[in-house]
Amino acid sequence: MKKVLNAIKQFFILILQSIALGILYIFTKIKYRIKINKNNIELPKEPAIYLSNHQTNWDAIFYRIFLPKRIFFLAHDELFKNKFTAWFFTNICDTVKRGSSKNDISAVKQLIQLKKEKKNIGIFPEGGIPFWGETNPIEKNIAKLCKKLGMPIVIHQIYGGSFVNPRYSANKAKIRPVIERKRIITTEELETLSVDELLAIINENLYVNDFEIQKTRQLEINRPKPAEQLERGLFCCPHCHSFNTLKSENDTIKCTNCNFYNVVNKFELLESKQPEYTYFNNYIEWNNFQLKYLNEYLSNYDKEEAIITTYYSDIQYGNETESYSHIEKLEGSLEVFKDKLIITIGLDIYEIPYSDVLYAYVEFRETLEIKMSANKVRIESKDTIWSPYQFAKTINILKSLNLKKPVIQEE
Repeated sequence: MKKVLNAIKQFFILILQSIALGILYIFTKIKYRIKINKNNIELPKEPAIYLSNHQTNWDAIFYRIFLPKRIFFLAHDELFKNKFTAWFFTNICDTVKRGSSKNDISAVKQLIQLKKEKKNIGIFPEGGIPFWGETNPIEKNIAKLCKKLGMPIVIHQIYGGSFVNPRYSANKAKIRPVIERKRIITTEELETLSVDELLAIINENLYVNDFEIQKTRQLEINRPKPAEQLERGLFCCPHCHSFNTLKSENDTIKCTNCNFYNVVNKFELLESKQPEYTYFNNYIEWNNFQLKYLNEYLSNYDKEEAIITTYYSDIQYGNETESYSHIEKLEGSLEVFKDKLIITIGLDIYEIPYSDVLYAYVEFRETLEIKMSANKVRIESKDTIWSPYQFAKTINILKSLNLKKPVIQEE
């Protein structure tokens, strides 16, 4: 009887899913005008792992509605924070909760179960969406997972999407994202590849630099006020090297400490009429400069007991396995020292050595998150001199300096 009831339930879910995905297909086709380049590569008939770089919040839906396959994608755990969204994303969008921590293996167990059920699996190996439209290096665990599952691998790229909905700005652009089919690795080929060889193939085929592509595409993006809010990510003037003196307005970003300015043109590329202010063509080049300069600044910071920077805001501090929707939001502060972090919430003080910090990153547009071995913290942006992005990079660099490891360049 249970099997019959479950079959009826699944039948009605498929009907609802067909209706919902049909509506989403029409909506995204009109709004985003997605283009698919198949490159004469046919999808495998058997269940496979679908890998892609990550550029927008809509990526899983793009693949779900534009590929003729039912793909179950790993998704952010916060999509499941209440019963309705959990039901919707599980049953309508075919998403699988990825887990709230690196130690949470529930997602892996679900992927193994999906394989047993002969279903297609979708993974965005970066985890989150990169800040500047350049694909983050893929971790070795992804290659190990793919080897463990032993399924064919289909690799797609998406590009142009970072202009549509940039991490730093709420101003959306009108540009056509492209999904390009890059490579299929058969199960026979997979068996012959080592983990390192497979990782190299994945990194090579997933890597996208939207600005390099835009130099060739030369598509007019026409974002309203394209420079505004760039200081959420750009924090160092390339001319005078001062921190947090950049201000944006309409299509111009300028430094209040010197006369430097750049204009964002209709192709979303940087330009200046004055040669002495021509440093970079795009934000990725600018970001590489500022991270290098920030690294030098922090390396030479010799005031061991002095606070480098402080962040006063609403803070959520809790166990790594807890959902933020269940953690109380309280006023507090984050103090960054060269050898540790100090988080103060009311009368509670948490001293965190960098050896306990896994990584820091920006969630959404202006929310700083720090992952630790057993705990995590989320700090929402209010009035702060250093942007959440600069805080995240500072923490990652200081962790690397303390542990004498390579600097993490992106989220």
